[in-house]
Amino acid sequence: SELVADMWSQPSDTTFDARMRRAGARMLGTIGEPIRFALSPPEAPSFFSERGYTPVEVLDSAALEERYATGKRRLFPDNSVVRVRVA
Repeated sequence: SELVADMWSQPSDTTFDARMRRAGARMLGTIGEPIRFALSPPEAPSFFSERGYTPVEVLDSAALEERYATGKRRLFPDNSVVRVRVA
């Protein structure tokens, strides 16, 4: 079996754009998808390995955009996805 999880890495800069992305992430909880913690793509393999999963693929926003974006639609730079194998 495999599991795919979306991840969010908290922007550390103090620009208006970064503040709005952090606020938007907090707002997801109001529609039923709360973000419990941030996890960046480089942290994902060890995070999941330590919990007994086998990391298969980690895609940051640029890789997701390259693979899946159509037209002018762009992804937030804070979003990424991990695919792991379940033992």
